[in-house]
Amino acid sequence: MPRIFLSHSSNNRRFADDLAELLRLHYLESWYSNRDIVAGAWEPEIYEGLNACDSFLVVLSADALRSDWVRKEVELAMRDPRYAENGRIVPVMAKPCDWQTLHPEVKRFQLVDFTADSDEAIRRLLHFWQIDRYGFRRFKSAMCSSPSIAFSAATARPA
Repeated sequence: MPRIFLSHSSNNRRFADDLAELLRLHYLESWYSNRDIVAGAWEPEIYEGLNACDSFLVVLSADALRSDWVRKEVELAMRDPRYAENGRIVPVMAKPCDWQTLHPEVKRFQLVDFTADSDEAIRRLLHFWQIDRYGFRRFKSAMCSSPSIAFSAATARPA
């Protein structure tokens, strides 16, 4: 089972919360600072999270482009062969921005754009980890009495 590191600006926390929940609902494990950093020194926790994951997802926005920590996490991911050489970096556009300026190598990776069609973006994002969202919805609807979760307007509303 893949483990996905979620890199994001604190100003995009709600979007990142929604992504973490979407991944969880599809049985994908993520490392996410809001959930995985406990009290105390947070910088070593980020390095441990990067080392524990095999995929790297960066939430893109103008805030992310201005964030020193997002830039640092992207730089570390680009230098890590588990991520960069194996194509395990996923840039996710949360808000329109000049995302290709984040790092010289980021344009090598396929963008998942939530600003255009969030339903298609969810399908493409899950496809990266070989998950069929619609098959999962049918399974979940059959197994659960209340299968829906509300996402923010920036993401889709899976049933």
